[in-house]
Amino acid sequence: MVSLDWTGCSGQSRVSEGRFPFIDWFLVKKTFELLFPKANMSLVHRQMVNVRHLRGFRKTHSIPTRKMESTLRFIGTLVRPELDADLTSIHRQLRSELNLKRKDMEVGIDPYGCGILTTTKFRYQHSFEMSENHCDQLTQLRQLDDIFDLNLLVTAEFESVFGNRFHGIEIDFGIEIEVEELIDAIEEMDDSDLNLDYNLEATQCNVELNGIPEVLSFESQGIRLHNHRNVSSSQLIWNLKEFQTRLVSAFESAGIL
Repeated sequence: MVSLDWTGCSGQSRVSEGRFPFIDWFLVKKTFELLFPKANMSLVHRQMVNVRHLRGFRKTHSIPTRKMESTLRFIGTLVRPELDADLTSIHRQLRSELNLKRKDMEVGIDPYGCGILTTTKFRYQHSFEMSENHCDQLTQLRQLDDIFDLNLLVTAEFESVFGNRFHGIEIDFGIEIEVEELIDAIEEMDDSDLNLDYNLEATQCNVELNGIPEVLSFESQGIRLHNHRNVSSSQLIWNLKEFQTRLVSAFESAGIL
C-alpha cells in the first residue's frame, strides 16, 4: 500500500521547488488522502517494440510465431543486456543519490525478460512482454510501484535518478466506481475548460483540461494520467492534483469521495 504521509517534504530531502515553487504540498497530501484512501499508485512507461528492433536481434535470428517457453527465453536472452545496463545504472545512482545500501536493495532478472529492483522505498520493474496474437511485438514496461512514501517522488534526488523516465501515473482505487455516474456528473459541471470523451458503453472515459498536456482516463477500477512523452514525476503529480481539484464535485457525485 502507498503511504500518503507527505510531511517529509519539509524534511531532509531536497524538494524540487524550483520547478513548481507554487505547489502547496500539504494540500496535495490531503487531496490524495481524500480521493484515494485505499489507492495503489504506480509511475509507468509503456511502449511497443518490434522484435527486429531489439539490439540483440541478428539477421540470422527467426521471428517468433508462437508464445511459448522457448520463444520467451529467446526474448529474455535478447533483452538481457539492456536490462542489465538499466538496473545497474539505477542501482548505482540509488546508492549515491538516496544513500541506499546493498542490504536495502535486491535485484533479479528472470530468463523471460523481466528485471526487478526492490528497495526499502519502492519497487522498480523493467520488462518486455510478448503479445499473445502478434509474437513479433513486445510491450516494454518501466514501472515504479510499492511506493512507501510519496514524498520521494517530488524530491530532486529521485528526479536525479529517474529523470523523465515515465509518462504516466496509474492508480488502482481499491474500490469499484460507476463510470456512468462520473460521466454524468462531469457533463453536469458544464465546464468549458474540460473536454470529455467516452465509449458507447460508458465504461471508460477520457478527460482533458485546458493548459494541461496530460489526459486523465477513468475505468471502473482506477484512473490513468498519461502524457504523449516522458516527463518528470513532479509534473505528473502536480497535473494530477489539478485534475483532482477541478473534478472534486464530480468525484463526490460519483461516490468516489
